Amino acid sequence: MEEYIIKFSQYLKGEKNVSPHTLRSYSADLNEFLNFLKKEKIPLKVRYIDHLTIRRFLASLQRRGLSHATMARKLATLRSFFRFLCREEYLEVNPTLGTRTPKIAKKLPKFLDLKEVFALLESPDEKHILGLRDRAILELLYATGMRVSELVGLNVNDVDLLGGVAKVWGKGGKERLAPFGTEATRALHNYLMRRETLHPGEGERGLFLNKSG
Repeated sequence: MEEYIIKFSQYLKGEKNVSPHTLRSYSADLNEFLNFLKKEKIPLKVRYIDHLTIRRFLASLQRRGLSHATMARKLATLRSFFRFLCREEYLEVNPTLGTRTPKIAKKLPKFLDLKEVFALLESPDEKHILGLRDRAILELLYATGMRVSELVGLNVNDVDLLGGVAKVWGKGGKERLAPFGTEATRALHNYLMRRETLHPGEGERGLFLNKSG
C-alpha cells in the first residue's frame, strides 16, 4: 500500500504539477486511510480494499466528529488515488465507485442588522466625488434590491429622479422598473451633479464611473 501512495505522490508532483500544499493534503489523507487500515487490521494490499472498507473509513471519520466537507475532501482523495491505480492497472475495480459524497450543508448567509446597514450607508466620504458615487450605489442597492450586475449595467437615462424609479435589465434581458425613495434620490442627485468631474469619455452613458471615467 505504501509503495502505491509513493507512486501516486510522484504522479501528482511530476505529471499533474500540483502545488506543495495540495500534495501535502493528499498525502495526509492517504496516510490517515493507511492508519485506519492498520488499526482495523485490514491487510495492506489494495486488492483487499472494497466499497465496504471505504464506508467503514467514512463512518470512523463521522464518529470523530469531522465535518461533511472534510469527509467529502478525504473521499475525493481516495477516489483520485484508486482511479490512478486502476488506470495504471495495479487494480481492477475502483472501490470508491458507488460511494456517495457526504452532503455538505449550505450555510445560511449572514445578514446585516439595521444598525449595520445604516453604518454602511453612512460610510462613504461625501466630500469627494467617489464618496458621492459610493453613497448613491449603496442607497440604490438598499432601496431597490437589484443585483450588482444589474446596477453596473445602468445608464444615466435609466434613472428617473422625478419619478423615483430605475429601469433595470435583469436576466434574459427582461426589463423591469425598480422604485426607490427620497434618500436614494438625494444621493443620486448629489452624485449626478458632479459626475462630469470623473471625466467620462465621449458618449459614455454609464451611470456609475470609476476614477478614470
